[in-house]
Amino acid sequence: MKWKHLLKSENGQALVFTALLLTGLLGFTGLVIDGGKLYLAKSQLQKAVDAGALAGGDVMLKSKADSGSFNHPTANTEAMKISGNNYNGTGISYAACFRNQAETNCSGMNATANVIQVNGREEVALVLMPILGISSTVTVEARAEVQIGSVGTVYAGNIIPIGIKKEEAQGLEFGTIWDISDSPGEGFQGNYSFLDFSSIHESGPNGANGVKYYIENGAQVPISVNQQIKTENGVMTGPVNTAITAKIGEIVYVPIVSEITSNTVTVLGFAAMKIIDYDTSSKTVKAQFLEEVLEGDIGGGSNEYGTYTSKMIL
Repeated sequence: MKWKHLLKSENGQALVFTALLLTGLLGFTGLVIDGGKLYLAKSQLQKAVDAGALAGGDVMLKSKADSGSFNHPTANTEAMKISGNNYNGTGISYAACFRNQAETNCSGMNATANVIQVNGREEVALVLMPILGISSTVTVEARAEVQIGSVGTVYAGNIIPIGIKKEEAQGLEFGTIWDISDSPGEGFQGNYSFLDFSSIHESGPNGANGVKYYIENGAQVPISVNQQIKTENGVMTGPVNTAITAKIGEIVYVPIVSEITSNTVTVLGFAAMKIIDYDTSSKTVKAQFLEEVLEGDIGGGSNEYGTYTSKMIL
């Protein structure tokens, strides 16, 4: 009888052990299945808000360049549409808001709000974890932010070597036609408006042929605000005239520069202009200054020069 009793006791222990094992196995399985489901939801939600913020930022960027102000309502609509197109379903919601760069919370669609924030939220239904007494749903959230600002660094291939003095740029009115003479240094020591990009691009050409090359192809290295660039000596003709004349009707991007010092200028910002005409005899470019989107990085530039770009900051 004692032997049988011992067997019964062991059988009971085995049942308890099996129950604990099954519970642990169920928990582990639930963790894998439901954890994977939550991870996938978070990943898809983040991709959706990223796409929505970028799309809304593009609307803000374009409206700023086209009209000088942000179109927040249209940016909101576009951000919601693109987010939903990327990931949608039951329990998924999106919201966009706008804030100034210096603010930490959204403050509405005020005129200076240059950051779009897109928030995504999904109530994810769990499969196995509720069996263990855990909530049947978990809220997954994601956020993305895109900032619009003035250009501080321009990528290679975009800037041509014609410097515009800060004093001239401060007086420009976007959309009006301007006459730009070759005189950021007012002829000081034979230096005029052309910049020597070979001073920042070691393997690049210099002189008149260098100016022609960079007018045709743009600077071959990034250029940033506060960077110093040497000027070219002399009033250049021949190949330079040909290169500028070929740009008539096109939009080009130029650096805004300081007064010349020891054959060197400092980059203060960047401007966009459409070349209307070029008088080869007086070396005067007739151009229309515009507000434009420019490929580059935000930081250090000035809004007064009218070139903007965007970046994801979260």
